[in-house]
Amino acid sequence: MPIESQPLARPAASILGPRAGLLLSLAAAFYLLMLLVGNQPGNAQAMSQEYGDKNLHLVAYACIAGAIHLSFTRYRAATTLTGIALLGGLDEFIQSFFPYRSSDLADLLTDLLAAVAAIVLISLARRLSRASAWANKN
Repeated sequence: MPIESQPLARPAASILGPRAGLLLSLAAAFYLLMLLVGNQPGNAQAMSQEYGDKNLHLVAYACIAGAIHLSFTRYRAATTLTGIALLGGLDEFIQSFFPYRSSDLADLLTDLLAAVAAIVLISLARRLSRASAWANKN
């Protein structure tokens, strides 16, 4: 009696993209570097005076949010916003333990604004890229 082979079940689509490992590793390394440099005495104050505290938050968290957003294939916006909320909250929590730093809700809101900006810019760039590819194809 021959054994009939059954078709293999189709694997569920991965929530992570092909470069997720690299992008998430870079985001984690950047975050840790940001924590180390930003919590050294005098360093945060000097950088804030030079570039502006909110500007530093916007740039840093937009980069991290971009890496998170590009790492996922589904639920990108929700995952990115959740990740930035957690990382930004952890950053502010850590700052509360240093006498020369202060925890600030406005910084966390700036981090979330940076995430929204990164999501919007990446989404627009992807749509423009797809539209350009479609126009060149036809």
